[in-house]
Amino acid sequence: MLDKLSHFFLRRRNWTLPYALFLLIFAIVPLLLIVLYAFTDADGAFTFANFRKFMYSSSFSVVYRTV
Repeated sequence: MLDKLSHFFLRRRNWTLPYALFLLIFAIVPLLLIVLYAFTDADGAFTFANFRKFMYSSSFSVVYRTV
C-alpha cells in the first residue's frame, strides 16, 4: 500500500493538476482581476480614465533631479 502511494507521488504527471490549480488561483485570476479593474470604472463600463488619472496626477509623477 505504501509502495503504491509513494510511486503515485513520485510521478510528475500526478502533480500536474495541483500545480495547474495553484497557478490558476494565485497567478492567473489575480492578474485578470487587475486588468479588469484597470480598464473599468465604478459602474463597470470600459474606460481609459484610470490611466489618464494616473498619468496626469502629480501625486503619481516621478521627479528626476540632476545632482
